[in-house]
Amino acid sequence: MASFRYRLEEDSLGKVKVPAGVYWGPETQRALENFPISGLVFPREFIRALGMIKMAAVEANRKLGLLPRVEGEAIEKAAWEVMAGKLDNHFPLDIFQTGSGTSTHMNANEIIAFRATRILGGGEKSIRTTMSIFVNPVMMLSPAASMSPRWKGSEKNCCRLWTNSKPP
Repeated sequence: MASFRYRLEEDSLGKVKVPAGVYWGPETQRALENFPISGLVFPREFIRALGMIKMAAVEANRKLGLLPRVEGEAIEKAAWEVMAGKLDNHFPLDIFQTGSGTSTHMNANEIIAFRATRILGGGEKSIRTTMSIFVNPVMMLSPAASMSPRWKGSEKNCCRLWTNSKPP
């Protein structure tokens, strides 16, 4: 029998075991355990659009002075990696969910926060709570996931800004 390695994550709901080596955290792990509905995950286009929304939030929050420079740069790089498809294997949630997509939004936040922590030199056991609060300080939970299909449909018009620019 194979033995799996886990790390213990903790949030306001308590402790939860999360597989070692993944970038998601306790919110995503609970969603995986509580909503195993179809086995279908979100397609690349949806994750790319979600990354674009996160990138827009990072840029806006940096311009508003809501993100410290170093953390903002790390979060921006992590959002670029989501957009580029480099972190797709860390989006394990079932496409059919209850509610308004909060689990998917939190999955993206956890991945970006974890990756940004790694970019800044932190490891798997690093405390990333501080980084998590910087990911989208002014974006409400529900709109990100529900906006992604709309961004996917209009990305040619909306996202020319990133087409000709280089990743951070």
